[in-house]
Amino acid sequence: MILTFKQKALTFLGKYKVFDENGNEVYDVKGKFTIPKKFVVYDTSGKEVGAVKGKLIDIFPTFRIFKDGKCVGNIKKGIKIFGDKFKINFNNWKVDGDIFGWNYTVEDENNNIIATLSKHVINLFDVYTLNIKDPKDALDIMLLAIAIDMEKANQ
Repeated sequence: MILTFKQKALTFLGKYKVFDENGNEVYDVKGKFTIPKKFVVYDTSGKEVGAVKGKLIDIFPTFRIFKDGKCVGNIKKGIKIFGDKFKINFNNWKVDGDIFGWNYTVEDENNNIIATLSKHVINLFDVYTLNIKDPKDALDIMLLAIAIDMEKANQ
């Protein structure tokens, strides 16, 4: 399953549309004016299905992941000499980025690839392509992509 996560133009808080491989909108992501910043994910009926919220005070940027209003895990920027590394307390997954911080691999505890995330800049707007092996993981992968994008925006 492939999802495309596109930033909407000229939004102050951040707004994204998420499309499947057939061009159908599957999620709407909206930034909320909170401290720390929060992004909320809505399905096509307008129901909130997930959220990512930054943690106000931490040595390394940390983002909490919510599903159905409950915190289900977090992702924290780690230390890596070249590229991005994140410490994840979410689904027993690992995320590792390339030297430029534009391509990421998500693996399970057995090092099986669950998804790849690729970032592209088109006309000064961010676009992520999420290549997800199992469609049941789509929302979770998208929440991770939002957290990674939030961390990159903090740099």
